[in-house]
Amino acid sequence: MKTFLAIAVSILLLCRIVPAQTFWPMYGADREHTSHAKNDTLLKPPLQLTRSIPVKPEEISTDGVIIACASMHEPANVLEVRDFNSGELIWSFEIPGSSGSPGLTPAITSSLVLCGSQKAPGLYALDRLTGAQKWFKSIGDLYDRHPVVDGGYVYIARDSLYCIEIRNGATKWSYYLPGQYTPAVDDQNVYVARNVVRAFDKLAGTLKWEGSACSSSRFSVGDNQLYIINQDTVIACNKKNGARIWAQAIPGADGTAPEIMGTALANGYFCFTVYKNNNQKGGIYVFNTRDGAPAWHYEFAGAGAYPPAIANGVVYCIETNTPYDLYGFDLENGAILMQVTSPSFSYSPIIAQNQLFVMTQTTIQVFANAGSSVSRPSTAAPDAFALQQNHPNPFNAATTIAYEVAEPCHVTLRIFNVQGEEVAAPVDEQQERGAYRVVFAGSRLPSGVYIYQISMKHFTATKKCTLLR
Repeated sequence: MKTFLAIAVSILLLCRIVPAQTFWPMYGADREHTSHAKNDTLLKPPLQLTRSIPVKPEEISTDGVIIACASMHEPANVLEVRDFNSGELIWSFEIPGSSGSPGLTPAITSSLVLCGSQKAPGLYALDRLTGAQKWFKSIGDLYDRHPVVDGGYVYIARDSLYCIEIRNGATKWSYYLPGQYTPAVDDQNVYVARNVVRAFDKLAGTLKWEGSACSSSRFSVGDNQLYIINQDTVIACNKKNGARIWAQAIPGADGTAPEIMGTALANGYFCFTVYKNNNQKGGIYVFNTRDGAPAWHYEFAGAGAYPPAIANGVVYCIETNTPYDLYGFDLENGAILMQVTSPSFSYSPIIAQNQLFVMTQTTIQVFANAGSSVSRPSTAAPDAFALQQNHPNPFNAATTIAYEVAEPCHVTLRIFNVQGEEVAAPVDEQQERGAYRVVFAGSRLPSGVYIYQISMKHFTATKKCTLLR
């Protein structure tokens, strides 16, 4: 029986389906503007700073392989594409005619990076490997009008709403509708929200319905409803016909229309940040999507808040009152799970590969789960890759895992339960040659047998450890 179990576990590890990865390849994380890292089940405060990427970012996106960073430069703004793990520059593109803040989040596809900027003449499609321009769409300044990718098409709004073929930049359809901002897309429709919310057939471009009035262009699309804001009221609409399902006043708004910075949607909750409420303070507001009941809200010390991002039941956002604070709130009850102060946090955080990416004026700060620390290599220069047995074993609170890296390479160390489910990833980074020690804390794990697996270059090894409570 023991032999059978050992074989079964080995087969699970060798043939396991890699857990779905978390990417943030466009504005709002996905085509529905949920700002929700749906597949991330590992990231959870407390978090610790693990690395810093030297770049001047304002808008970023990632597919887990590259990071696309748009930043303000002179004489023109620049798109930089960097390696996801090392942060090294792969290529850069100076956006013709651009100036001021870029105001556009790049979108990443399997073959292209799509970008534009304030004052630039349109949308550029660049080869994701080389940065070579593949096509250009002359549709004007795209400030705060982000490209949304869905299948073989990109949807974007300017004086018209466009559906553009990704392979060649040809317009499949357009609908004249001045003053619109970033659209959202689902399986059937493309939606825009400016003055009123509208739904179009996403392949034919025909207008299907016009719904409730809305004062903000920020909105999110769920499975059956979409969520908009009009003046001091949050509204849920039926996606099929635009009919209003419920409406709920924003607590404390008292007839005023706060400036909405961004929205997010996850786990039965719709949330948004405001730049100023009627108290001239920034804040975050969360509503139950079932009936619109207010769940909680939090008011910051001063004016300003950047758009929120959600992962694993935690909503992250940045307060723009000096000093800038990064918050992590429990999505259900608003409990503060983390608060990190910086003089220069800015813009909206994003989540990818179980990591939180937060921008400053000169860097991208990368946070990951606390409780695991990786020591720097010793003076030893090992000749072979190796993984050692953890010590102590069994362990109660924490254990040390040692390994040797024979040459510079990307190293991943992952922890699995006996069902083959990944429960932690204490190492996922480029490392130099040397001997390393990882202190792993299983504070959130139940007692049981766990398997840890290391992968580096062509070397893979697994060992078992036991956690006792």
